[in-house]
Amino acid sequence: DPKAVKFIFKTWPLNSNCNASVPSATFVASCDASALYVMSKQKGTAETLVDWFFLHQNELSPNTVRTDATKIAKVTDFQAGYEKAIQEVKTDAAVGTSLNVHSTPSFFINGRALPAGGIAPQYFDSIIQLELSRTK
Repeated sequence: DPKAVKFIFKTWPLNSNCNASVPSATFVASCDASALYVMSKQKGTAETLVDWFFLHQNELSPNTVRTDATKIAKVTDFQAGYEKAIQEVKTDAAVGTSLNVHSTPSFFINGRALPAGGIAPQYFDSIIQLELSRTK
């Protein structure tokens, strides 16, 4: 049953300006990128934006997020939505930290953390099937 599985994507930026658990601004664009992701969910463009971020991660800067990425996300006024969005980012980062997230990506299935750094993609289906069988 496809409705038995729900994928939830949360940001955990590697930047102390929006994630108190990170000691420095390791990735300077990550606060802006995370805020734009939050804004893009309302536009229905979040998945496309995340794909774009991963394809362009080496060239991401606050400027590319605020110019190029906002076009991908179809967010017309980044600054107007920023304060609300960054509060959600900070909340999600705090929740992640409370769940012992220390790096990205981090994955949880049915509340269980997968090993740091994740697992090979081919094993996700098996783990999900195991979790589904436990709930029956």
